[in-house]
Formats: sequence, C-alpha cells, structure tokens
Amino acid sequence: MSLNLRTLKKAYELLKSDRVRATLLKSMEFLNLRKDVVRLDTNDVCNIQCIMCKNKPQRCTPEHYTPLEDFKKYIDNFHSRIRLLYLSCGYEPLMTPDFPSYMSYASSKKIPFISFATNGVLLKKEIARQMVDQRINEIIVSFNGPDRDNYNRIMFRSSYDRLIENLTVLKEYKKKKNSPYPEIRLNMILMKSNLVNFDKIVEFIDTYDVKTVQFRQLRVGQGINDMDEIKKESPDNLKPEEMKEIAGKLSDYARKASQSGIQVIIPSHILQQGSISPSAQVEKKKSCSVPFFSNWIEFDGTLKVCLYDPEGVVGNIYKDSHEEIGEKIENYRKRALSGACAGNCKTMNLETSLVI
Repeated sequence: MSLNLRTLKKAYELLKSDRVRATLLKSMEFLNLRKDVVRLDTNDVCNIQCIMCKNKPQRCTPEHYTPLEDFKKYIDNFHSRIRLLYLSCGYEPLMTPDFPSYMSYASSKKIPFISFATNGVLLKKEIARQMVDQRINEIIVSFNGPDRDNYNRIMFRSSYDRLIENLTVLKEYKKKKNSPYPEIRLNMILMKSNLVNFDKIVEFIDTYDVKTVQFRQLRVGQGINDMDEIKKESPDNLKPEEMKEIAGKLSDYARKASQSGIQVIIPSHILQQGSISPSAQVEKKKSCSVPFFSNWIEFDGTLKVCLYDPEGVVGNIYKDSHEEIGEKIENYRKRALSGACAGNCKTMNLETSLVI
C-alpha cells in the first residue's frame, strides 16, 4: 500500500507532538504503508573540491563503492517500506561504476520518489536521458556561486561551464520528451556571495526550470579545504541591517515563487528572527520522531537513524540480521522520543530538511 506523499507530509506537519507523530508512523509500519525516507550512498568519494568541504578528488576503486548485487539485495528486502529514496548523502553518486544500473533497479521496484544529489559535472548525456525516460523524480544539484567566477572559486575543482552544458542537455531532452522529470532542486549554502547576489540565482532558477531551492546553514568543521575563503564567505560579515534586508527578500521571493509552483526551503530561524547567524537557531527539542522514518546508509552498509548521535548507528544492512537491526532501532527510538539522546542536533532544522 502507498500514501500520497503530499498528504503524508501535511499530516506530519499538522501533528505538533512527536509522540503523536511516532504513533502515526508506527501505525503506518503495522499497516505496511510506505513511510521510510532513505538516504543511501553508493560510494564515499568525490570528483571535485569545495572550500566548505573536507572531500578531495579521489578514484572510485572497488573498496570505495557498494557492489551492485548488495544494493539490489537491500532494495529487494526493503523497497515496500520506502517512500523517498535519495541515492546520495554526502558524496558524488555518479562516480559509482555503472550508477545508472543502481538507479534503474530502484526505479523498477516502483518506489514513489527517487532522487540523487550531484555536482552535475559527470552528468553525461546518456545518464540525463535515462533519468528522463525512467521518470526519476528529482536531481539535486549542489550549486554554490551565483556566477562563473564565484562558482569556480567556491567549488574550485568543479566547472561552471561543464555544469551549464550538462543542465542544458537535460533541459532540452525533457522538452523533447515533454516530461517534467526529473525536477531540479538546488542545494545552496548560506554564504555571503549567494546572499548578496541572489538576483543572479533567480535568473538561474528561471532559466533551468528549478522547482525547489533549499538553503542550508554554513557549517565549519575541522579539515575543510579553505578556511580563509570560508571566513570571507561567512554571513557574519554582513551587517545586521543587511542580513535583515536579505532575509526579507528571501521570504518575499519564497512567497511569490510558491504561486508558480517553486518551493523555497529556508531555515526557520531566518524567517522567524530575520537573522542568518547560527546563534539564532532553535534549541534542541525534548523529543524527536525522526528515527521513526529516516535512515542514513553509508556505502559499506552502516545504518544510522540519527546523524548527530554516535548511538544512532544501529547496524549494517549487508552484514547484520533484520532482527538485530530492528531491536536496536526500537531501543533508539525510545531514547529519541524521551529526549534522552545525545542532543547534538540542536542546531539542525529537522522538519524542513528531512520531511520533504
């Protein structure tokens, strides 16, 4: 059985209590309704380098990707539970040898929504056409830099011209086939260049028929590729009055864009407080229902039901039994619902970033 994705999303958002949400999700599980959101990496490598990331270009040798047969076994076992499948979490899926076969197999199981995130540099004509022909729902493009110069500086081992060329091929083939799929989502980091030049990004959205724009917080950790550039790009370099003006423009654009069927996802602290500073983010919730539907799977099979708590690792889908994993998931769900988990997610807007 399945349930309309929009209906489920609205129902989840209307329920303000995580305990009630958890009851809804458990009921769906009992009734064998699709409810799981799965983010699955087929490798752990990338082909480019960005100032805000730890990744560096690396070859995708056998020890760095999921064998297709292992992937098929997972899909065979769990496809009936999945309503949203994202074939990438933090790496470049198009580096996986024969990635279209992974995409095709998932599509053959009638999963309602299939998407993957990419920088787009390796989006060859054959892959673009296959996505359209198989009606893959969405492609998420990591796009940081409002124009060629800024893009190539921020994503400095990528290629703005190659991305534009590949998106143009995709756009033209969609038009030829009169298909709305795959829809394009832009993943954008809240950086100074992106914010002060948002008018250029709007032009890009219009040109390539982008359906969703998702802004994510700039997070600075150890080992990132260019700390000096990150310091320049921090929104903290903007004056408070500039940040409020930008937040207002983003909110206005989001309202107008929604009338044209474009979804703009903005971290809630911007809308509520007119601020882009991480210090304005919400405090940790006392309970959490995310482990009742969301799964992150690394290329080696490591399964997490929470990204921010070490105890959110509940097993390995390619090595552990279903019973072992199921017991650990249930134990962790109880901890999350009671608020007894680690609580490292207090700066994460879980609702808008996961229930989509």
